[in-house]
Amino acid sequence: MNKKMFIKGAKDAIPIGLGYLAVAFSLGISAANAGLTPMQAFISAIVSSSSTGQYAGYQVIHVGGTLLEITFITLIANARYALMSSAIAQRLHPDIPEQHRYLMALGVTDEIFALTINQEGYLNPYYTYGIIANSISWWAVGTTIGTVAGAVLPLSIVSALSVSLYGMFIAIIVPDMKQHSVIKWLVPASFLISLIVNNMPMVNQIPDSILIIILTVVIATFVSIIKPIEEVATDE
Repeated sequence: MNKKMFIKGAKDAIPIGLGYLAVAFSLGISAANAGLTPMQAFISAIVSSSSTGQYAGYQVIHVGGTLLEITFITLIANARYALMSSAIAQRLHPDIPEQHRYLMALGVTDEIFALTINQEGYLNPYYTYGIIANSISWWAVGTTIGTVAGAVLPLSIVSALSVSLYGMFIAIIVPDMKQHSVIKWLVPASFLISLIVNNMPMVNQIPDSILIIILTVVIATFVSIIKPIEEVATDE
């Protein structure tokens, strides 16, 4: 039964994997720009498996940030996965061993969560393992290919391909901007605040990696206070 569920999960994850291949290629370009080798990019993709987390981590590496800075920015970028993991844990049978809960949580992404949580009844961990194995494999391969391409292609082509990464993030935020009015003003406001802060005397001396962390925490905290998630969820 577990084998069948694993295979079913792997098959259901094929569309996710193909999408990940394209997105991860752009992240591979970013990894190459940060000075990572293909093997390092491959390992980081397996460990992180998060577009925002990886990109933030690569940016910190690119500007010479510390391991502590990478840890903090990745934690902030991936904080939502703790909530997703908790939601999945509530769908498991009480007799499921704890280690399955931890292993499933390690592979949670937005798409994997959506596919897993939509299953009826109690979740079979091996179904999620099948999704993770297929999806993350494509993710790691795409990141590695992008890193190789970033290292061997001419700078002009690499720069052009790097634009696709920004397109990926635009594709992520546009649907939410259409659905929630708070995000419509939050995104441009964040851009403006970042521009102003980066040009402020003394403040612009703070390392970029630290500044990213500070701005992320401050802006997210402010918006969560004035516009709690309950209100955002029902706002059209």
